[in-house]
Amino acid sequence: MQHNWPLGRQLATGLYVALLLAYAAREAWLYARTRRFNLPRNLLLAGTAASWYAGIVLYNGDLAFTLLNVVAHGVPYLALVWSSRPAGAGGRGWWAGRYGLALFLGVIVLFAFLEEGLWDGLVWREHGAVFGWFQQLPAVAAPGVLRWLVPLLALPQSTHYVLDGFIWRRGRHA
Repeated sequence: MQHNWPLGRQLATGLYVALLLAYAAREAWLYARTRRFNLPRNLLLAGTAASWYAGIVLYNGDLAFTLLNVVAHGVPYLALVWSSRPAGAGGRGWWAGRYGLALFLGVIVLFAFLEEGLWDGLVWREHGAVFGWFQQLPAVAAPGVLRWLVPLLALPQSTHYVLDGFIWRRGRHA
């Protein structure tokens, strides 16, 4: 169920703009102090801000948000993870070889589909055509059960953000 809350939208927009301005002010201060501009970091932030705005505010649709944000964020992230893959015995990891990339992407797609299917089958019930098998699960509406279920379903995403911190900072402490 969606609610129209104009004041909330205005407050969120104001906070969003304030955060972007604070970031820009910090970057200007850093540039004035060091005469260095971190182009990759700033392009990443600008791309993320633009895709979030376009996907959520401008187009307000699941597909638009997925294409603009998740794919734009996911492709570079997967490339980073692929380039830092661990080596197994003899220097070959489990996803090395002829079918390595397909196996790597297949496992990720399988887990993503499973996670989104569980969300849709147990909580949202918005995309039955995509997640038909998961519609056989009981829809959960009891607040006491949701209190435990939602954090469990959010665990993969939370883990993703924790791992991001380690992956993005690995070069600084290696």
